[in-house]
Amino acid sequence: MEHFLEIDSRFEHFLNTELFPSIFKGEIILFLGAGSSVTEKKFLGIDTVKFYQDKLGIDAETTDLLEFMDLVSAMPNFNREDFDNYIVDVLSKYIPKESHKIIASLNWNQIITTNVDLMIEKAFDLIENTVEQHKTLKIIRNVSDFHQINGNGFVKYIKLNGCIKDKSKYPLVFSTKDFGHSRQYHKMILKSLSNMSFDVKFLSVGYSFVDPFSKYLIKYFDSFNFRNKKPIYCVDPYIQETRLPSLKESGIVVLKITSEELFKLYKEWENKHSNELAKRKNINFKNIENNKLQLSGRLKLQLGESVSQLTDDGAIKSFDAASFYKGEVPTYDVIRKNYDVVKENKIQFVKDELFNVISKNGNKLIPIFFLSGMFGTGKSTFLYRLLHSILHDSKFNSVAFEISELHKLRVQDLEELFSLTKAKNIFITCQEIELDSSFKEMMNLRNQLSVAQFTNFNVYFLVSIRENIYQKFLRNYKYSSIYEINIDGGLTRREAEDLINKLSEQSLIRFRDVGEKNILINKILNEYGGDTFISLISLISNSNFDEILYSAYEQLSKEAKEAFIYTSLLYQHKILMPSALLMKLVSKDWKSFEDDILRYDSKNILIQETKETDLFFRTKHSLLSKRLIEKVLRKNDEKFDKTRKIVAQLIENDENAKLFIDLIKSIRYDKAFDEEKIDKLFDVADQIFDTNPHFVIHYSINLQQRKTAYHMKKALSKLTHAEASLERRNHLLTHRRAVLNYQLAKITYKNEKILNKTYGYLEEARELFEIKRMEDPFSSYSYIDYINLELWVLNKIELDEKNLLLLHIRIQELFDIASRAVFENTDILIRLRAKYFTHLDVSMKTEDKTLLEYLDGLYDEEETRPYSLVLKYNYLLENNRLEDAEQIIPELEYYKFNDEVSKTLFTYYGRNLHISNYRSSFFSLIKSGYDFKNKDFLRLNFYSYIAESYNKNFKYSFENLEEIYQMGTILNPNLHEVWFDENGEDAVFTGIINSNKRGYVQIKVIELQQQFRLLKDSIKHFQPKVSEKYLIKLHFYIQGIRVELLEKI
Repeated sequence: MEHFLEIDSRFEHFLNTELFPSIFKGEIILFLGAGSSVTEKKFLGIDTVKFYQDKLGIDAETTDLLEFMDLVSAMPNFNREDFDNYIVDVLSKYIPKESHKIIASLNWNQIITTNVDLMIEKAFDLIENTVEQHKTLKIIRNVSDFHQINGNGFVKYIKLNGCIKDKSKYPLVFSTKDFGHSRQYHKMILKSLSNMSFDVKFLSVGYSFVDPFSKYLIKYFDSFNFRNKKPIYCVDPYIQETRLPSLKESGIVVLKITSEELFKLYKEWENKHSNELAKRKNINFKNIENNKLQLSGRLKLQLGESVSQLTDDGAIKSFDAASFYKGEVPTYDVIRKNYDVVKENKIQFVKDELFNVISKNGNKLIPIFFLSGMFGTGKSTFLYRLLHSILHDSKFNSVAFEISELHKLRVQDLEELFSLTKAKNIFITCQEIELDSSFKEMMNLRNQLSVAQFTNFNVYFLVSIRENIYQKFLRNYKYSSIYEINIDGGLTRREAEDLINKLSEQSLIRFRDVGEKNILINKILNEYGGDTFISLISLISNSNFDEILYSAYEQLSKEAKEAFIYTSLLYQHKILMPSALLMKLVSKDWKSFEDDILRYDSKNILIQETKETDLFFRTKHSLLSKRLIEKVLRKNDEKFDKTRKIVAQLIENDENAKLFIDLIKSIRYDKAFDEEKIDKLFDVADQIFDTNPHFVIHYSINLQQRKTAYHMKKALSKLTHAEASLERRNHLLTHRRAVLNYQLAKITYKNEKILNKTYGYLEEARELFEIKRMEDPFSSYSYIDYINLELWVLNKIELDEKNLLLLHIRIQELFDIASRAVFENTDILIRLRAKYFTHLDVSMKTEDKTLLEYLDGLYDEEETRPYSLVLKYNYLLENNRLEDAEQIIPELEYYKFNDEVSKTLFTYYGRNLHISNYRSSFFSLIKSGYDFKNKDFLRLNFYSYIAESYNKNFKYSFENLEEIYQMGTILNPNLHEVWFDENGEDAVFTGIINSNKRGYVQIKVIELQQQFRLLKDSIKHFQPKVSEKYLIKLHFYIQGIRVELLEKI
């Protein structure tokens, strides 16, 4: 390809049809060089060389920084530390420009840089949690960072040559020797690029292509022989013409334009392209006054894939009334066209229940209302009718949104949408949450929205679910702030008459006079028990529904029958059938699939649904699928054989792995197959999803449930193999490995006289449980199995006195941390804690002594003294003897070299940071021997955030919060501490309401000269207005400092 040396029509065509669309689709890897950090023609390397030549009094006869560094490094008067400090000082003064913010905001495949500055990081900080942010920036500065990335939805920002944020941890690379030390890291990064898809392209900004890494990059690419396929587009406004031929030969295409000009052109193209695309897709949202919202095209596209607003005139899938009565899956349009039978009494009852909870709700966790009922009772239709009634009831002051593909949604996008509606209450509904994956995605989104703590509006989830599925979801995990409202109930006489009239209007039934009409009404009320669905299918089919359904099936071709059966086997569980899978099951090629299967869509045999990942099929209704399967596949073995064939034809990808797990869980919920058949389905799927993390986690659970050492070891092998294939650690895999090691320890214990292997499994389990707890600190799963392991050891294994004390300290520490971190599924932890402390005297073998007497006896022994002090301190706290416990602190400080003592002091200082001496002790302690950063990361940053806030170092306190956000795990919206004065009393400040925007009310704290968000409860009680002054107190939440209003002044 020829270079682009002028901004002409050829260049514009290339930008608009090739480069910009590739950026938009996330197909570009961006290389950033030193030239990207400045906006005019400046050269850091040349300026640095000149400065240091003058300082050293030499003429190195080179302006190349690498050559210069190799030369002066051998001079006795050269100080490398001084040189690095100079670089840090120069680069720290750089301020990001608009082009840097654009770079940080775009949908890159990844960014790779040789820069050591913080320009992109600073730029990202300016756009983070705004609608301009596209993905989260994950910074990689060494091999360890590369292997420890958590979560999806991020752009990897790979820094090859160190970082000035911490040059001791990430050494700066400037000399040949430095490059040698970094060679392994560089090779690892480059190797990862060799696996990129053909669509991926490369763009460089500020890159010289004359430094050693650039040369190595080109050489490495050539070794994979894809240079002709993957040119590197090089943005260089100052390119020397003499270099153009050699660059072209190396497959580098020069774009002679500044990065500022290029990215300005891209933003213009993106805005135009996004708006046109959103217009073609008819994506629009409205405020509570029914006026269109002014959203950017990009935001509309991001939302429009997964969010649709329920309004009286919005674009929603529609169909005729007869289709609805014959079993078509309802949409909100059914309500707008008044097809349904309105259950007015039930609607009013549920509205009253909702309003009662809403008016009293003070929980930081967003409520979820589950409308439960039996299979086929019209739950989805009732939900839409309920929302329609709420939207037209002024006391709710609300808007409603239906969302799908929940994992794609971002809080900042929803925040922007919700705040612009000007509604007081936002209702969210989701369909098909009976699938295990969808249910978990909803709970995860609920957590993210809860953590945001919006103040200008309230958010509520309102969903329908089968009663038995709801109970099974809650059997093993107790969620907080959820409410079940059962909506089962027969039709009243008025409602039955309404149904008869509507069916008659569509010529689906006939009656000649009032008498015949009353016969039909009485049949609904008496013979059908007022059941809507049974009434519909019985009246329409004249009580021959199964025969009519089977007759329609029999009229299909052989291939279409197969397609209908396979689709029904999935859709009876509300799982859509991917077209690629169906084609493999029934056809040899696309042409026969199109001829034999797709044409039946026009006859409404199979309904097509298009999603981003694939074309999908379903039947009209899941209940119709269920009835057909029962009619056609009468024997359980026949159903199993067909299901096994579906599993065997699955394609190895994340979507199919999720489909399989949803299918298995639905089969288990419905008790369709016994465990032996489920085991066989797992074994078949293992041949396909051997290393898929989602599958392997569930397969390992299945293997564990087979309860043999062989199957558990096989599960461990599967997990280890899957984890080795990942470039980042997965805490779900880690937790499952820990559980399996614990279970193997229990099995081995029964067969060992000398507990060698048992101890090995236990230590491995402990190490893995600790990793799980560090990476997922707010989940009950991070504590329950871990605590159960330690309690099992306590009850089963004879320990010497010191190890027994250490075991009790570990158990008590886990209970203490869990009591503050876990916010859902706490019942099990409460029961375990009560049982442990009730029998503490017995488990510590105090014999005829009281526990305090026993601990005082241990104090006399030097080896056990530190542990006796920790346990005594814990005992006094447990029994609410705080003053007595605090008297032990000075002596504990004498033993702070001991890890257990150090951890106890860490907790004590962290909970008393309002006292300045303890803040000093805290900062001193975390720099001492115990590795709090790697072993208590969450609390280290949470306590540091509080301590820095007390010290008025808000820049550092917010950096600590950012470290917590970067963990990429669920957060506890209820976790908080109050800002106290030195005496431990609530500190009272003065605040002025400063602004009210984007879902939040901001208040400026006079004494601190800082602005924080107001707590929602204060909005309810005071309805504050801009410029009003209040007495306030402050709370340290995990999402930031929040303000509580006390009194208007």
